[in-house]
Amino acid sequence: MGRMNKTIVIITGIIVTGLLIGYYIYSNNSIVKSINGNGSFLTEGEQKKFYSLSNKQNLAEDESRLFEHLRKSLIRIVEKSIGEETIYKRLAHQKGDFKIIGWRTKGIDEQTILLNYTFKKDGKLLGWYYEVKSGGRIIRTIAFDNKELKEKYNLVEHEEKAIELGSSSKISARIYSGLLEER
Repeated sequence: MGRMNKTIVIITGIIVTGLLIGYYIYSNNSIVKSINGNGSFLTEGEQKKFYSLSNKQNLAEDESRLFEHLRKSLIRIVEKSIGEETIYKRLAHQKGDFKIIGWRTKGIDEQTILLNYTFKKDGKLLGWYYEVKSGGRIIRTIAFDNKELKEKYNLVEHEEKAIELGSSSKISARIYSGLLEER
């Protein structure tokens, strides 16, 4: 009986050790994905770094590359959240001539980043605005949130219309203009 208990303890130890090693490898892969921008969110440190770089006037070459990497990561997070094709479907229903400006970003504070996708039409800069918090864990489409956010970011609604996406689905396309410097 004593030898059997010793064997069970050894086998249990091997299993627990294997589980701990597996968990360690899994958790480190998640960290690496986040740092490489392939994960789902920015870490708190990455978001703080984005904010400090977005408010810096002259970026060194390595800072500029890091800023652009973080910016593209945020854009991917928002596109994944709202559906990549949503904006393009909204633009397809625009009448008249317009020029696509694309994604722009601004660090508001260490926890908040404002992203917008803009286009120029009739001399006005128009687009859709998103408030991103916690590295992309919280994304609020400003068009569908309260009046306070519109006032906070000085946004003016220009038009709203329902756009058909398919046989029975529609989205509301609210177009805003606001003050967001080029970056």
